[in-house]
Amino acid sequence: MVAMKQILSSAVALLATLQISFAAPAPVEKRALSSSAPLASDINGAHLLLLNDVDSETSKNAFLLLSAPRGYYDGMQACSAMGDGGYIYIPGTAGASNLVTLLNNNAVAQKEVSAFSQFWVYNGVPGVLENCLAVNKNTGKTDWIPCSTQLPTICFNSVLRRVLLFEDTSGQVKVTTPVGTIQGWRDQNAFRFLGIPYAEPP
Repeated sequence: MVAMKQILSSAVALLATLQISFAAPAPVEKRALSSSAPLASDINGAHLLLLNDVDSETSKNAFLLLSAPRGYYDGMQACSAMGDGGYIYIPGTAGASNLVTLLNNNAVAQKEVSAFSQFWVYNGVPGVLENCLAVNKNTGKTDWIPCSTQLPTICFNSVLRRVLLFEDTSGQVKVTTPVGTIQGWRDQNAFRFLGIPYAEPP
């Protein structure tokens, strides 16, 4: 009996030394949902564009294509609703070259944008000029055209690539489904809607 008490006493002392806690585990924190996240139906066509070289470890030039035709200012407002701004197109840069390549070889949105050769990009001086800036996918050059022209819009996709210990969930979007509204987010590579129940709980 004395030996058993000594063993228990030693075990308690060891646990105290190791500072092992038997408290209940901390609750899993839920991702914060933004009440201002836009409805996908209001955006009406959002596509993530990036060159897929099957190297997920390296950051890419990533773009957000809003394929519904809009006037320039409506396009920039839609970019803002998605949590980003209009893309600043600088001819001759790697980003500009990648964008032109993607606009000409984008199978996902090709049906929606094949009728367009020009796309709105940020003009840097909104409200000052009567014309606004669009990039021509055939030439890679920019043109100043009437701001009311109905074109698809190119936005930055500034959210970071998802990594194991970090997720940037700021770029959120809502989707209306027959069972209610589902809210997810995007990263550099994909839109993500996690934890969606596909069946009634037992």
